[in-house]
Amino acid sequence: MMIGLITQKSIGAQANQRGLKLRTDMECIIAIDGKVGGMLEPDHEVVVPLAPGKHRVIAVSSSGDDIWEGTLDFNGSDDLHVAVALLQA
Repeated sequence: MMIGLITQKSIGAQANQRGLKLRTDMECIIAIDGKVGGMLEPDHEVVVPLAPGKHRVIAVSSSGDDIWEGTLDFNGSDDLHVAVALLQA
């Protein structure tokens, strides 16, 4: 599982870093601010470091049939937990 340069193995090393914490209910491809980050697997959390501000997140299921979109406002001081619910899309 990888999004950007963060893999499941490196999540522990990122535990103190503030950012976007993503989970999904279906394997999907994640893009943040128009940049594809990679695949996200169900029931795994990844941490994506972000600069404070508004960010556009798009998730597309592996089949391309389901899409989730959101605009998130990250304040930079607290983690932003996001559950990408593609099964409900």
